[in-house]
Amino acid sequence: MRHLSVFLLLFLSLNFSAQTVTETQKLESLCRIWGFLKYYHPHVANGNLNWDKQLFQKMIELESVYDKETLNTLYSDWIKSLGKFLSVKNVQ
Repeated sequence: MRHLSVFLLLFLSLNFSAQTVTETQKLESLCRIWGFLKYYHPHVANGNLNWDKQLFQKMIELESVYDKETLNTLYSDWIKSLGKFLSVKNVQ
C-alpha cells in the first residue's frame, strides 16, 4: 500500500509540474513566435506594425502567465489580433 501511495504522489506531482512554465520557457517561446511572425505573417512583414513594441508588450503580459494553457491562449489571441491572411498552396 505504501508503494502505491508513493507512486500516486509522484505521478500527480509530475503531472502538475508538467503544466507549469518557467520564466526561461516563456521567454524562449515568445522569442520563437515573435521571430517567426516577423518574417512570415504578411501584416508584420509588410511593416504595418511596430513589431518591437509588440515584443515588449507581450513580455509584460507574460508576467501573469503561469501555465501552458494560459500561455497558448495568449499566443493564440495575439496571432488572431494580427489579422487574417490567405494561405497559398504549393503549386508544383
